[in-house]
Amino acid sequence: MKMFKGDVDERWSRIITASGSPSMQMLLAQACRLRAIHKDGRFFWKSYRVEVEANAKWINMIQSRRNYLEEACQRELDTKKVTVFLIAV
Repeated sequence: MKMFKGDVDERWSRIITASGSPSMQMLLAQACRLRAIHKDGRFFWKSYRVEVEANAKWINMIQSRRNYLEEACQRELDTKKVTVFLIAV
C-alpha cells in the first residue's frame, strides 16, 4: 500500500537533505528519483519499502552508498526499519 499522498518531489528533497554529505546529496539529486514509498507493517512496528529510480550509469556507485540512503530515509520517515530498492532506468 502506498504510504504518502503528498508531493513526491518535496519528500525526495527532504530525504536528500537528510543524507548529510554534500557529495551524497549531489549524487542523489542528479542521478535518482523517488518512485514510491510503501508502508509495510501493522500495529506496533512500522516498516517502509522505498523505491528509488537510479540512472543506470550510476547504479553501482549508488548501490555502494545504499546504507547512507537508508539512514536518510529512516530519519525522514522517523522509523528504524527501511528497505531501499534501487531500480535502474
